[in-house]
Amino acid sequence: MSLWYEFEARSTDEAKFASAIDGIKPLLNHLITGDPLNGTIALDEVRAKKDHIRSSSPELWVLVEKLLEESVAKGLYR
Repeated sequence: MSLWYEFEARSTDEAKFASAIDGIKPLLNHLITGDPLNGTIALDEVRAKKDHIRSSSPELWVLVEKLLEESVAKGLYR
């Protein structure tokens, strides 16, 4: 359980990285399976929710920005 608490709190560099990787999965899933007919999400809200990725891994944030751009182009985010 201590590892889970560490992950949830993002209290170590390893936990921050694991959380960043974990935060990318829903973005990929939504890009692949999302349908704008089911509603759209505000881009600013998504960025705010995923900001922990930017702060823990600027390199991964480049990927997140690309996924967000593709999602906007697909009509999933507004």
